[in-house]
Amino acid sequence: MTWVMGQPIMFGYAICLADIQVTFGTKTEDCLQKIYKIDRNLVVGFAGSVNIGFAMLNSLARLRDSVIKEDLSFEPEGLAEVWSEKAREIFNSALKNYKSKGSELLMAGVSHSKDLGIPGFGKPVVVVLRYPYFKPELAKMGEWVSIGKGREVKHYQEILKSLESREYNEAMKMETAFSGGYGSVLGSMVGDKVRRAPEVPGISKHLHICIISRQQVKLGNTDHWEVGPSDNWETRKEFRMPKVATNWQEFQAFCRERGCNFAVATA
Repeated sequence: MTWVMGQPIMFGYAICLADIQVTFGTKTEDCLQKIYKIDRNLVVGFAGSVNIGFAMLNSLARLRDSVIKEDLSFEPEGLAEVWSEKAREIFNSALKNYKSKGSELLMAGVSHSKDLGIPGFGKPVVVVLRYPYFKPELAKMGEWVSIGKGREVKHYQEILKSLESREYNEAMKMETAFSGGYGSVLGSMVGDKVRRAPEVPGISKHLHICIISRQQVKLGNTDHWEVGPSDNWETRKEFRMPKVATNWQEFQAFCRERGCNFAVATA
């Protein structure tokens, strides 16, 4: 299943969230990070075939290395346009059983050269690329976009819609406390709503939260302590993300340990 979502934020950064569950046929495991830093101003999340997803990340990493050698930086919007042909090539050359799982990508980043009209506030960009053509779909400022089966789930659609409410607007005040404050609160709000929503097979209650600015990428999660209605701290429960694979090698090792077939792994 999977649910990866992102939004370009008017304060000069982008936010990206993703669950951690992988489907192996009829079995599911909370085991995989699905958002990865490509450059200091860019992350990519993936859904669909895990094998193809990591192949896409490897291609972007090689492109990043060539860009660094030339002392250049990624421009997220331009990268999506240029690289979409390579994404099609990777998908089309994959094994048939991998392609049957599909492939979607969500790029979230901030321009190094374009501002929002305020010095220092880089233009945030969130782009979705979907198989088979991987034509870039650019999100509007403040618009939530997502990939994975989660985007088709009604109560998940309602979660994103609810963030247009007064509560959502009130959260903007946190930006006055620190840069990225609004995005951090927004991510926590999404995490809380997902945790309280009905369970969806193939999508975890645990989420990674990523804030992307022009200078850096900050990756966190929705871990927290839950306190009962009586506010009795002694009865608190910890909501903690399990250890997850953070690269292809760790994912293969997890599959071997749990007896899972990584060839059918679907994010």
